[in-house]
Amino acid sequence: MRITPLFDRVLLRPMTEELRDSGIYVPQTGTEKSQLMKVEELGPDCGNVISLGDTVIVHKYAGIELYSNEERFIMVKLHDVMGVAK
Repeated sequence: MRITPLFDRVLLRPMTEELRDSGIYVPQTGTEKSQLMKVEELGPDCGNVISLGDTVIVHKYAGIELYSNEERFIMVKLHDVMGVAK
C-alpha cells in the first residue's frame, strides 16, 4: 500500500540508530522515539519549505504512526517540522 499525504501533511520515515558525522546520536529503542526523520512524501500544500529526502527534526510526540508493508512511518502536519538537519 502506498501512502499519499493530503493538504499540508508530511510522511516521514524514522531514522535508525547511528552516529552522524555532525556528532548527533540518533537513538532507536522501544521506549524512545527518534526526533530525526527522513521526508518520504509531501502533501500538495507544503510549498518549498522542505524537500523529499530531507532529514528533519520533529517534536518527540508529533504525528501518528502508520504502517505500510510492515514499515513504520509517521504522518505530521508541516508546522510540526521544527527544522532541517544538514
